[in-house]
Amino acid sequence: MNPNTTIAELVRQFGPAKTRDAEVGFHSKMHAAEWFRIKPDFKVLQIFSERVPCQKMCAPMLRTYFPGVPWFYYYDANSWRGEAGEFIKRAGSLLKSAYGL
Repeated sequence: MNPNTTIAELVRQFGPAKTRDAEVGFHSKMHAAEWFRIKPDFKVLQIFSERVPCQKMCAPMLRTYFPGVPWFYYYDANSWRGEAGEFIKRAGSLLKSAYGL
């Protein structure tokens, strides 16, 4: 697994972003995609992540460079809702929901 590159690390290496909206770190999916891009002998058959790819960088990159490759992930915050339809944000509540307690 490739770790994320934090905003702080990018600022240390390259200085601050020119605009606030450009101030983002590189998620591990970006590092993994680059690894496969420079090794064209490997074919990506599926993509697995711990959570849904972010909408700003990762999802557009995956759609562009790996079209048609299915994505799988453990966690989608939108799928954890309480009985009244509210988002469950606390781990205890989430686990109660997941295990039917």
